[in-house]
Amino acid sequence: MTKKLNYGDLFSGKEVAVVKNLVNQFQRKIEVLKREDFEDLVQECLIEWHCKKDNFTFENEAHMVGFLSKFIKNKLKDLAKERTTQKRKALYQSSSLHVPLFEDSEEMVIDTIPDESNVFNSNSELDFIISEILDKLSPYQKEICLLIMEEELSDSEIAERTNKNRSTVFRERKRIKKLFEQEGLNKFL
Repeated sequence: MTKKLNYGDLFSGKEVAVVKNLVNQFQRKIEVLKREDFEDLVQECLIEWHCKKDNFTFENEAHMVGFLSKFIKNKLKDLAKERTTQKRKALYQSSSLHVPLFEDSEEMVIDTIPDESNVFNSNSELDFIISEILDKLSPYQKEICLLIMEEELSDSEIAERTNKNRSTVFRERKRIKKLFEQEGLNKFL
């Protein structure tokens, strides 16, 4: 059991609460952060915030909390990318698979490798990014996405189904595409 950290006068209760809430949300959604210790992530985010917060001025506490929220979300996204990169880097460090698992064991390392079909079974990071993009869309844009993904309808078919002009559907689809491109998800369009 880990000891709860006491931050003294460094942070207000609201700052700590916002950070803990966001770390909790990200840990539930992003696989690579699930393995991290909750308090370690909170502390890492708070340290980053402490180092940078004096560079900003805030009109009121609500403005500070909103800014802090965006700041911590970006920090957690960066941490997730960094951890994912470290995970991938480990894949390129080669070791012999034909060595004993333990000193006095006859079982080889290669015998413990899981079936390839089960290695990459989680897309939670991608799901999280896509859900964030979908949150930015208007209700009509969400409807267009749903019709494209589930029923693979063309612009003309969507226009007919939603009683909108085809050029309106085309413009909205372009806006949706731009959001996906900004997040680097071109291959999912």
